Amino acid sequence: RPVIWYQIDRGAADPGRLFDLLGLGVAALTTRRRAADLPGYGRQVGDELDDFARAWFRALFTRLPAETTLTFDDWHWIPATSPLQRVLANLLDELPAGHRLWLLSRHAAPAALDGARLRGRLLTIDFRELALTVAEVGELIGGRPAGSAGEAGRRAERWHRWCDGWIGALTFALAAGRDEPASLPTAV
Repeated sequence: RPVIWYQIDRGAADPGRLFDLLGLGVAALTTRRRAADLPGYGRQVGDELDDFARAWFRALFTRLPAETTLTFDDWHWIPATSPLQRVLANLLDELPAGHRLWLLSRHAAPAALDGARLRGRLLTIDFRELALTVAEVGELIGGRPAGSAGEAGRRAERWHRWCDGWIGALTFALAAGRDEPASLPTAV
């Protein structure tokens, strides 16, 4: 499955930059000529951002390979009042069957996506659904699962309390050679 991954920068709010970078993603997956044919974003867009975005995304999806996944990582950096929230809603409205959109964020989906949610076009996965259990932490730290007798179970419980089920924090701490979470700052 082809993927375009867009890493959001803190404070990003410029729709033109988003369209430019997605165009570069198209160029990487297809030919530069096909990407060059995408509509250009400029001052002429003005108050017609929604119309422009819908037309731009329709053009984008005719140029992408089937079943392409678009991923926006760290969407929580986009301010709630940014026009990019509307652009995202338009992207979701134009997303053809077979393509995927992943929106990675530390916050709930923006209000601009409420319509997509109501139409069943938006699925959200809460952090708690992804969090590791104490038993899974026990397996990852190499001890017996929590609930087992002895120090291995208590150690798994300490690590779980520290990382709150967040695999990223646990993985980094273990990769750094940490044996116990007591000497580490709070993970989350």
